[in-house]
Amino acid sequence: MITEDNLQDIFELADILSASNQEIYSHLKEVVFAADPEQILDQLERVLSAEAFDNFLDDIGESEKDNLWLILSYLLEAYGYAMVCHQKIGLDDFMTRFDRLAPVRKAGVSLKLDREGLEPAAGLAAWATVVEEKLADEGFHLLLLQNATGKNSLVFLQALAYQRVQALAEKNGFQVTAAKEIS
Repeated sequence: MITEDNLQDIFELADILSASNQEIYSHLKEVVFAADPEQILDQLERVLSAEAFDNFLDDIGESEKDNLWLILSYLLEAYGYAMVCHQKIGLDDFMTRFDRLAPVRKAGVSLKLDREGLEPAAGLAAWATVVEEKLADEGFHLLLLQNATGKNSLVFLQALAYQRVQALAEKNGFQVTAAKEIS
């Protein structure tokens, strides 16, 4: 069961992770307060690509709270604030998808233009370490949002936002990991 505190935390997470994107907030609000599960699915089907919607249907579980975390991750991906990130992702795919993230574009970062230190065989944790080292002066971090199905969504955050997301996630039993620490 979802408590009022859980809802407040989810909305705060949505606000932080989406840089206060009102469309994401609005969609999440419609999903949370939907009277009928079909309304939730209709809302998500309008926002997600066909493939993402099918994946979402495969990922739904029994826990309302976990499903809300899952919905938030799918909305963040749909609007370019997170990217699905598998351990087996190739460097070119990683760089392309990373460079498309809204917060990355806003920060003026481009891995395609600055690939120094990014070795194709190194893997996600090593790439995250290199990216964070490159952006240390600006205080950016890479965080993986994990859900019950094992799906990881990578987000790019400022240090203060990163710490708050970790605290809220931990409080609610959601899994988050620094991308550079993923094994």
